[in-house]
Amino acid sequence: MAIKKPIGIKKGDEPWKILNTGIKQELVGYEKSFAKAYHPCGIESAESIPLVVYMSGAVNVPMMDVVLSTGKNHHRGCDPYVKIWVTKWDEHDLNEEDKDKVQQWPVRNQNRHPMWNSARQLHLPLEVSADGIPEVEQLKLHVAMYDYDGLSADDPIGYHHLPVENLMFGLPTEVSLSLDKTRASKCDLEAGSASSFSVISDGGEGGSKSKVPKVYLCLLRPTPKKKTVYFIRHAESTWNEAQGSHDVATMIESRDNPLSEDGIQQVFDLKKKLEACLKKLETASASEKGFFEASAMWASPLTRALQTCLLGCTPANKRIGKIRLMPNAREKRNLGGLDTSGSETGADIVVRAYNCSVSEGNVEKAIALDAFDQEFDLAEVQYKWWNENSESSDTVKDRMNDFMSQIRYGPEEAIIIVGHSHYFREMFVEYLDDAFAAQNAEFSGELKKMRLSNAGVARVDMDFTKPEKVITKVELLFGTTMMK
Repeated sequence: MAIKKPIGIKKGDEPWKILNTGIKQELVGYEKSFAKAYHPCGIESAESIPLVVYMSGAVNVPMMDVVLSTGKNHHRGCDPYVKIWVTKWDEHDLNEEDKDKVQQWPVRNQNRHPMWNSARQLHLPLEVSADGIPEVEQLKLHVAMYDYDGLSADDPIGYHHLPVENLMFGLPTEVSLSLDKTRASKCDLEAGSASSFSVISDGGEGGSKSKVPKVYLCLLRPTPKKKTVYFIRHAESTWNEAQGSHDVATMIESRDNPLSEDGIQQVFDLKKKLEACLKKLETASASEKGFFEASAMWASPLTRALQTCLLGCTPANKRIGKIRLMPNAREKRNLGGLDTSGSETGADIVVRAYNCSVSEGNVEKAIALDAFDQEFDLAEVQYKWWNENSESSDTVKDRMNDFMSQIRYGPEEAIIIVGHSHYFREMFVEYLDDAFAAQNAEFSGELKKMRLSNAGVARVDMDFTKPEKVITKVELLFGTTMMK
């Protein structure tokens, strides 16, 4: 289904609002300042603070692979990823024993305008002077972009190093990458793609700057180390329905399935539970109260998850006021799983969710209009955001780590995330704290082997002072159960 116009709504009369949150936008919820003007409130006496680098994304990524035709898929021809590391200013590069200090942002498949909107903590801290200003001029940041090939060595796309003091806190700065022709792959030069961007020196010579690959970076102030996240599994989709009736043909052919009729009923049941809790909030449990104190709503861009978010979580959405579509929250892509591939990008994702609700889901227009009356942050879904092929366990782990960094380094202390059962289960397997698992052996086993019930809610406490196993507690809410 790929209807491009909202059913029964004239262009310009859509209830939703698309926010202008592009690659150069300042980060919402973070204080902004020049690096040397930074004055960390409350920690003026600290000797150092973590060096956290945030990358929003990249533009002008060149075509690195030979493709027969780009057509509509003008983003094809490159699978970029980025590595960033830091050294002292007088050091040329990392020593061999420090190579593990390099931080990596994961591959964005077939995407020449990739978005990451995530951060990493680098191994050298920012030393803080007696008056609370970091001594950033002593550090050098190295940025390298590569094209992932899989069957052969990855090709370098560009590199740049710059003083850390050139970056700002909370406002991405444009960093142009230069490419040494001697490092370019044979395929790149023979395919003629080198002409699609400029080889530049630090002085900016070598051609039109408009074609130079660029990344957008900034620094982040320290964020809360403990977070509360509410995982919500989407309601039953038409794929789940086909699975239950052993309709293999539908399961194989379906792509980005919407909610089934039962799924629509499940989201309205969730909405009723949330409304009832909100009316008697003074008698609700601490975890239920905390749900309505969340300051952010994130959702997988897959239709069934966005429908669940909008139709089922309306009471929370009205309090938060904005929904951020998060490709990192999408379902794990298994072999042959077209259901986990997207079908739309940008504002058409919202249009499709609305159309599927009103036309196929039989949701009354007035109810749908009210539910979709939201602001949407679509910065990360303007271009292709899904995988066409199955994801390896390493690829899924890279995506989960990137997702956890978005949670960790965001300004929010409590977030609601609408996503998918298999992906949430993988997160429990990877990050569930050993002490919690030992004390709750049966429940922990269910979290790692079973799934949240459709439209189910789980409160997940995260403590990022821990090295790896950061999920310290899980609690099921609003009548949620575990299912096989």
